Amino acid sequence: MTKLASIPLAPGALPWIGHSLSLLRAPLDFMRSMPSDTALVRLRVGNIDAILACSPDLTRDILMRDQVFDKGGLLFDRVREFLGNGLSSCPYAMHRRHRRLVQPVFQTRRLPNYARTMMKHIEPTLRGWQDGQRLDLAAEMQALTARIVIATMFADLPMQTMSALIGDFGYVLDCAYRRMLLPPNLASWIGGSRYEATCQRLRDELGRMVRLYREAGIDRGDLLSLLVVATEARPGRDDPLLSDVEVTDHLLTFFVGGMETCGSVLTWAFHFLSQHPTIEARFHAELDAVLGDRLPKYEDIPALVETSCIVKEVLRIYPPAWIATRIATEDTLLGGHSIPAGSTIVISPYLIQHNPQLFPEPERFDPDRWQRSESGRRKDDPLFAWAGGARRCIGENFALTETMLTLASIGSYWRLVADPTGRARPAVGAVLGPRGVDMKAKRRNRVPH
Repeated sequence: MTKLASIPLAPGALPWIGHSLSLLRAPLDFMRSMPSDTALVRLRVGNIDAILACSPDLTRDILMRDQVFDKGGLLFDRVREFLGNGLSSCPYAMHRRHRRLVQPVFQTRRLPNYARTMMKHIEPTLRGWQDGQRLDLAAEMQALTARIVIATMFADLPMQTMSALIGDFGYVLDCAYRRMLLPPNLASWIGGSRYEATCQRLRDELGRMVRLYREAGIDRGDLLSLLVVATEARPGRDDPLLSDVEVTDHLLTFFVGGMETCGSVLTWAFHFLSQHPTIEARFHAELDAVLGDRLPKYEDIPALVETSCIVKEVLRIYPPAWIATRIATEDTLLGGHSIPAGSTIVISPYLIQHNPQLFPEPERFDPDRWQRSESGRRKDDPLFAWAGGARRCIGENFALTETMLTLASIGSYWRLVADPTGRARPAVGAVLGPRGVDMKAKRRNRVPH
């Protein structure tokens, strides 16, 4: 076993601040500059050394050994400030119990009902646009996906409360990544008292809803009702139950996943389609063949193969959860190196999915690369957008259902044409989102009923 110092330092480290400036100014360029022939490199964030996995095999190893490489480190220490111990951020010791209690919320049999709720919010958006209307697509998609996830979580929520939640979440996520790159004593400079007050307001509002649901004792058929059931004693079971605080943590986590992930993927999908007319024509042809003159239903999703490949390719190019950190809980080996307990480990789906040895011409939008392997997921599939192992995203099928239905519905009604004055670019934060995706809505000749 070699010493940690034998792991090469990533290029571009500056005195005192290390790689912090690169990670703040141009993090995606920095990730693409990592050496492709080196499995591990050291990143320096201030006075902290972190270990970045540059190979898919080591990334998979880290994800599969979730007890040894536990949730923690630069990112998750900041994420827990507002998400608490939801499924995406809780430590290994809590995860198995939480996942078992939350799993019923995302059972496959519940997806058709969720899909009907989704369509109730998708259809008014489609009918509300005007032919020739200019759209800030990122804002439109984030607002739509926020309404969908809130309606799925809470059956009856006033619009004023919904708008306030959406605004607070956006602000908190914007601060989280920048706080991650500063030591704890300096992180408070980002957002300051406003950040802390916003986090507390989010938790207070959701905590109030949890108490109201518990007191009412009514199953409203929404996600929160199912979570409250997980807090009620059941005959013959002595599981430690979810507390009100834990239910609130899960609500916060699901909101971020449902709003940010789906909104980002949808925006990028229509941006790429506007740049590739041949792929866009195939996309519309599939929708016309499968749907005819109606909007999609949950049962249509397996037949939308072209649409599914578009979503996968967007997730490859711009994975919303583009970076994550772990903490080594014990002395261990990784890639032939000795990793001391307490070491910070960094994994980046963006880095792996832009490796030209894995994906030729990685910057090219090519959904056909997924058509060629559509017969089944390979064991070594290097698409890490949903993480992996026991910590694989529990809401993956929910998010894909939301994304597929929205993409197919909009594509049935509209062509979205890029505004030449816009400048689409990634907005890098805790979530990798889009910015400057300005488009014009053009009504298609075929309008579904």
